[in-house]
Amino acid sequence: MGTTISVLNGTRKMACKQAAILDPRFLFNMIRSRPLESVGYQRHFSLLKELEIPIPPLEVQKEIVAEIEGYQKVIDGARAVLDNYRPHIPIHPDWPMVKIREVSVRITKGSSPNWQGISYTKKAEGVLFITSENVGHGELLLEKPKYVERRFNEIESKSILQRGDVLTNIVGASIGRTAIFNMDLAANVNQAVCVIRPNTDLIDSTILMRLMNSRSFIQKLLGNSVENARANVSMGVLGDLEIALPPLATQQAIVAEIEAEQALVNANRELIAPLREEDPGRPRPRLGRRRGS
Repeated sequence: MGTTISVLNGTRKMACKQAAILDPRFLFNMIRSRPLESVGYQRHFSLLKELEIPIPPLEVQKEIVAEIEGYQKVIDGARAVLDNYRPHIPIHPDWPMVKIREVSVRITKGSSPNWQGISYTKKAEGVLFITSENVGHGELLLEKPKYVERRFNEIESKSILQRGDVLTNIVGASIGRTAIFNMDLAANVNQAVCVIRPNTDLIDSTILMRLMNSRSFIQKLLGNSVENARANVSMGVLGDLEIALPPLATQQAIVAEIEAEQALVNANRELIAPLREEDPGRPRPRLGRRRGS
């Protein structure tokens, strides 16, 4: 009896009845490397049966499988780094506790373009418009940026962003996600995003952002949220929450350490980026061919 392996998410099973010449793991990877063309709602098994694959000697198959599995371990390790990376700032008991408003020169938020009669527009004709979905834990998520008419900045000048501003979500399920605006371009925010402009003589933007992304701070923030139609936190409440304030020299050392860690994280992200399923440019080796092709 041959060994069986699941193919096409388990909708069909293929039997490797000639295990002496074909390693099942080699067959699995060979089939996976050749995407089948779409035939709508029809079953793809008929196409799969027509697929021809080269069969190298069994020992070569095992070498290829071992190499693929080695790559997969590297990829899995990189993904684990990305999934679990959370910079941690150990709090020294000697550091004073200060309110966020005491180390900030501005705490504000934006508003809805609809309230102002402003329309969304193209990049060339507008300013970057950041909403809560664009603010992640420690990074801006701008794969799908939005833009509004330039006159929005004239109407809502108080929330025009500057490099180094700390952005935190204060409405909805993403309350507490905090990132730094680190760009040199015209941008604004909506009413779900609070803008904190740190007093850089007292605190570094990275330190403030990391402290606000800590689990303990987010719990404090959630504990002070108001449950209406959507949970929300007022700017006054946010400004009164306390954080530990390390000396500036200590802050600089912490930031340097975080940046070194971030460089490793970015290297892991670049490693797996071409391998993401959703990436249309993902390299797919075409190892087999259909009969007659």
